[in-house]
Amino acid sequence: MIIMTFLSCEKDSEISLGTFKCKVNGKLFYPNTTLWGAVHPLNVYYTSKNNSMYSAGFLSIQGIDANFNLETAGDVVMQKVGIYGTGVYPLKHIFSTKPYSNDGCWYYNSKQGKNYFAESGELTITTFDTINKIIAGKFYINVKDTLGNKKSIRDGVFNANYTE
Repeated sequence: MIIMTFLSCEKDSEISLGTFKCKVNGKLFYPNTTLWGAVHPLNVYYTSKNNSMYSAGFLSIQGIDANFNLETAGDVVMQKVGIYGTGVYPLKHIFSTKPYSNDGCWYYNSKQGKNYFAESGELTITTFDTINKIIAGKFYINVKDTLGNKKSIRDGVFNANYTE
């Protein structure tokens, strides 16, 4: 008798377009819409040039799970300036009155009604296609709330079209 075991390892290129997922303290966070479709579960914006609102190279990736009854439901947001291609970028949260001109990264837990801001993390962009406006990669983030309670966001992957 032969027993075969198959292991599945998803590569960034194998993740479907329109995907964003991660684990918050080991529990799956997967963007989802409720409220009769009023919430768009995945939002990605990029601009390569300075304008009146955004700094050059500004990238914003937001996954929203609007199933408020789930333990991990809420938002995972990564905003980073100085992005012009593939690479590895540190994630952190800088408190500022100009939210689109500096790095911002946080997790909002809707069940708890709390924001957890990034202390550290890493965003790895593996695909940056400016012709088809597709960006893909992976991430991890260490976050904490204002009282020092921590959460870890791991195994994050995304593959999405972006708007400008």
